[in-house]
Amino acid sequence: MKRIFYFRLITLVAILTCALSASAATSTFTKNGITYQLTTYSDDSGVLTVQNKGYFNSYSGVVNIPDSVEYGDRWYPVTGIGYQAFKNCTGLTAVTIPEGVSMLLNESFAGCTSLTKITLPSTMYSIYNNAFTGCTGLTSITCLSETARSFNANNFDTSTYTYRKSISLWLTASITQ
Repeated sequence: MKRIFYFRLITLVAILTCALSASAATSTFTKNGITYQLTTYSDDSGVLTVQNKGYFNSYSGVVNIPDSVEYGDRWYPVTGIGYQAFKNCTGLTAVTIPEGVSMLLNESFAGCTSLTKITLPSTMYSIYNNAFTGCTGLTSITCLSETARSFNANNFDTSTYTYRKSISLWLTASITQ
């Protein structure tokens, strides 16, 4: 009986050790007008995701997202555009997304009616649901990656978005649903 108890105790300690070593902590901060969520891991690494500022329609004009941002005494890479980060930013006209960004989360640019062009970096891996839905002014998309990797549904509102042959075949799966 004692052996079973000790075996279970050792197993529990091993599971907790693994869980703690894979744990992550998050914090949110704003730098140069852009809000980020920092996710840090127990191995002292971390990544940033662009976030909305807590309310919609908070970004306008041209937004240049840097490839990394200093927080505290460290630099962290920007790897994603978060859930609804730019949603309904009707004054947003252009966004520069740097190499290293690999995902656009759900509705990241939904409703950005003044957004006319966007360039997706070669590191783009996933575009989640409704990323560009309602972007009625979007006329130019440049894809620096040659092949699609992961798309989810309804990234383009086909009633307001006109397919142009100059758009890479990379997006065909999302545009022609």
